[in-house]
Amino acid sequence: LSLVLEWPPGLLDDQAYSQARDSLFRDHPLVAFGLILLAGAFLYYLWAWIKVGKDPERGTIIPRYNPPQGLSAAAVRYLDQMGHDKKCFSAGVVGLAAKKQAVIEKEEGGSVYTLHPNSSLTPAQEEELLGLLNEGEIKDLMDLKAITAFRAAGIQKGRPYGKVEDILRVKGIGKGTLAKMLTHVALSHFSPGDLAEPLTADENGLHKKLFGRGSLKLKQSNHVRIGRANEAHKKLLATQVEKVHFVRNIAWWVPGLLLSLLGGLVFVFATGPSGEALIALGFLSIVTVILTAAVALCVVQRGKDLGVLGMLGMLLGCGIWGVLFFFTTAHSSLWVGGAALYAVVLNQVFYQLIKAPTKLGQRVRDEIEGFRLYLSVAEEDRLNLENPPEETPELFERFLPYALALGCEQQWAVKFDSVLQAAGIAPGDSSYSPSYYSGSSDSLSGTMSDLSGGFTGSLSSSATAPSSGGSGGGGGGGGGSGGGGGGGGGGGW
Repeated sequence: LSLVLEWPPGLLDDQAYSQARDSLFRDHPLVAFGLILLAGAFLYYLWAWIKVGKDPERGTIIPRYNPPQGLSAAAVRYLDQMGHDKKCFSAGVVGLAAKKQAVIEKEEGGSVYTLHPNSSLTPAQEEELLGLLNEGEIKDLMDLKAITAFRAAGIQKGRPYGKVEDILRVKGIGKGTLAKMLTHVALSHFSPGDLAEPLTADENGLHKKLFGRGSLKLKQSNHVRIGRANEAHKKLLATQVEKVHFVRNIAWWVPGLLLSLLGGLVFVFATGPSGEALIALGFLSIVTVILTAAVALCVVQRGKDLGVLGMLGMLLGCGIWGVLFFFTTAHSSLWVGGAALYAVVLNQVFYQLIKAPTKLGQRVRDEIEGFRLYLSVAEEDRLNLENPPEETPELFERFLPYALALGCEQQWAVKFDSVLQAAGIAPGDSSYSPSYYSGSSDSLSGTMSDLSGGFTGSLSSSATAPSSGGSGGGGGGGGGSGGGGGGGGGGGW
């Protein structure tokens, strides 16, 4: 079926076509001005990105067998993501443990973790303390009433205590309590600078905030202490990494934000500035800012895993935004709604794009990529590496915080199955876990999943105040992460 419509020649003036094109700008100058402002915001952002937001040219990525010098595992992740998230916090804590400054203990059959400070004794220092105990020079340790004073001290696993252990066992003092006693005495007899390998500035600050009052259970009842440690850690990382290794370029982002907001306001007046439309647009702007800030806060504090309450909050916020968007459009026009939606997307996208590493930061990021390549390379490809370091259980434990920070802890664990087998530990044997981690798992891979999933989630949730009526432990989310892959643009809005 075809329909044909014809009209006599000359019915429409030849100038009608050009007038139709010109009428928008002549009859609706504010609409045209609003379009110019919104287009100007995009062009400005594009210019600003070319000017300051483009990453410096990447170098050649080659495998590196050590992390960038002077950067903790948390700092490596902060730079890799160009922002802070929950894995920065957990990598920082595991980094303390890897440097023998802490022990992570998981309750048997439970989901509650406890962090213990550790004395980090060298073999010579431990032998000296054992001698003091054996000779009876530290007599107060024999007082069973003093045991409660040592519960805030750390745990050292698998240490050969010999005669001293036998002596104390007769007095009813177990191996775990002995370890706590030794730690307590060590902290009294040796200065922190003499213990283990030195800490970076962010690790030192984190250690002081976490262990200033001894051991710490990861429960929401301790959210003030854990939350303050997280905030202090984040500030230390920002001081160490930002501006030196990457810049957020907020001053370049604000003009584009103002142009887009002004464009939306012009559209309201272009379609008739009704009071309802202005009120709705005002609330829409406020909700947009609050929603954006809430997303940023969740990403920074919890990482990309927002949790059930976080997701419900985001859905509620999006629902409110949608209602206000509809109300604004209904009392003005689709022009206003479209302008508001355009402005939100434009500002969100360019907030991320305009962040950029410095030249020094890009060089360090290249080093991080090279180190990630080494941590995640498959065992069958290991022979292609030039002069790799000897792979020992000690090396595995030392680099585990970095593998966790870069999202390749599972590959790192799989890579070390053969190393553990050579050390007399069967692949997948549940009897092995890092010396600084006390927990039950059916395999080394399960331990890695526990650290990247359960422990990270528990640490994150226990750093936030419980909701009204809520309480209790900081059980974490399950499963591990896995793949290695490049770093994304991190903790922005």
